[in-house]
Amino acid sequence: MLVLKTYNMFKDELNIDIAVKGRTGLLPSYRSLFNTIAFNKYKIGVTDIARIYVELGLKMCHANVLHSLKTFDKYCRKNSELRDLYDVLNPIRPAALCKLIDSIPKDKEAEIQQLIELRIRSWNWKGSDTITEYKSY
Repeated sequence: MLVLKTYNMFKDELNIDIAVKGRTGLLPSYRSLFNTIAFNKYKIGVTDIARIYVELGLKMCHANVLHSLKTFDKYCRKNSELRDLYDVLNPIRPAALCKLIDSIPKDKEAEIQQLIELRIRSWNWKGSDTITEYKSY
């Protein structure tokens, strides 16, 4: 499941385990971030998000997830880094492009990134051609 990749990223890269019981510090805000990404990006319903928490060992119901989704903007006002992280993790892209990106094997990601960068540079190069017109007097 793709949402579990996001959970593992929280746990490994951010060193935040959102499945740990607690309501203090940054834990609720990062839990809200995870819920918002699961709901908006992966289109997972609040009941299914709650089931993910239960599978991870945290007692959670759909009402807790819904409250977390509603308070995400409040957390972002308090912590601007949270909004930046949301924008990085949930870029606005067409769903078809997201599925393509998620299906790229790990060992091919660098190659695909180089191809995309080359394509973007070629667009810039093609768009920067200018014609200088000289008039004779």
